Amino acid sequence: MNYVRRSTVLGLLSFLAVLTSDAACSRQAAAQAVLENPESGSFKSGISLVSGWKCSATQITVAFDSSPPFDVAYGTARADTQSVCGQPNTGFGLLFNFNLLGNGQHTVHVLDGGVEFASATFTVTTLGEDFVRGLSGSFLLEPFPNSGRGVTVQWEEASQSFVIAGKCGFAGPCPPRDVGFPATGQTTSYAPGDDGATRSGAALSFTDNGDGTITDNVTGLMWEKKSRDGSLHDREKAFTWLPGAGSIWEWLGQLNSEGGNGFAGHGDWRIPNVKELGSIVDYEVASPTATAEFNTACTSGSCGVTTCSCTKTSGYWSSTTLPSLTTSAFVVRFSDGKISDTDKTMTAFVRAVRGGS
Repeated sequence: MNYVRRSTVLGLLSFLAVLTSDAACSRQAAAQAVLENPESGSFKSGISLVSGWKCSATQITVAFDSSPPFDVAYGTARADTQSVCGQPNTGFGLLFNFNLLGNGQHTVHVLDGGVEFASATFTVTTLGEDFVRGLSGSFLLEPFPNSGRGVTVQWEEASQSFVIAGKCGFAGPCPPRDVGFPATGQTTSYAPGDDGATRSGAALSFTDNGDGTITDNVTGLMWEKKSRDGSLHDREKAFTWLPGAGSIWEWLGQLNSEGGNGFAGHGDWRIPNVKELGSIVDYEVASPTATAEFNTACTSGSCGVTTCSCTKTSGYWSSTTLPSLTTSAFVVRFSDGKISDTDKTMTAFVRAVRGGS
C-alpha cells in the first residue's frame, strides 16, 4: 500500500515537473525582449524610432522620463527572432520626435501591460526648437566610414536630422580635397604645374535639391536656380544695383516673400559676395562657365526651376562694392569667368544665395 502511494506521488511529481518546465519555458520566451533603439549611452535628436522586439506581448507602451505612456505598434515581422521566439511577428516601434524632450539626459521606459521590461538612458541635443524649419546644409565627411572613403551628409527637414546624400571612394578614389576652399574646376593642363595639372582645392560638387535650389557640397551654400519661364527666376531678367525700383534689392525682397514663406520655403536669401559668386564658376568650360547643375535643359517657354537650370552667359551682380570706385560693384562674367566691375546704375543679372556665416 505504501509502495502504491509512493509510486503515485512520484508519478504526480514527475507530471508536475513537466508542467512546470513547460510553463517556465513559456515564461522565459515571453520575458525575452530587447530594446534596440535608443541604446543606453547614445545620443538622439530629430525624429526616429523607439524600437525592438518581444516574443509575446499584450499591450506595449513607452514612457519618457515620468511622462504618460504612448501606445506602441506591435507585431511587425522580425524573422531574426524566429529561432528564439518560435514566431517572427515580434517587432515593436514608435516614431517619435526626440526634440520634444529638450536638451539633456532622458530615460525611456518600455512596458508590457504596465510592467516595465526594458529601459535606456540617452542624451538629447536640439537646435533650440521642437521642429526647425528653413535650414539647409550639405557637408562632406572624409575619411568615413574608413580611410580613402567619404560621404556627403545633407540636412533633411522631415526627419530633423542629416541623411547620407552621396559617397566617394567606393568605386574608385575620392578626388583630392582641400577642406573649405573650392577648386576652379579646370582639369586641362597647358603647362607643367599649372592649375589644370595640380587641381588644388576641393573638387566642384553640387547637388540639385529638386526644389529649385542647388547645394554646393564644398561650401555648404545653397543657390537659386534660374529658369526661362518669365517668372521671378527667369535668367533673362536684369536689374540695377542701386536700391530702388528695378534693383536687385527690390527683386530680393520679392524672392524672400515668394509663396508666403520665401522661395523654396526660405526667407533668408541674399545677394552673394564676389568670392561666393566666383566659387561656382567652372573654369574648364565656357559660355557659360558653369557645371551641368547650373546649366541643363535650358529651353525658352516652359523651363521652370524644377525642370531645368539656366545660366546667362553674361555678368552677374555681387553684393561687393569696388573700394576704389564706390559707384561700381563687382560682377562675375559667366561667359568666360572674368571678375570685373560695373556702374551700379547699369543692369546685370543676379542669382541669390543663402547659408554661410
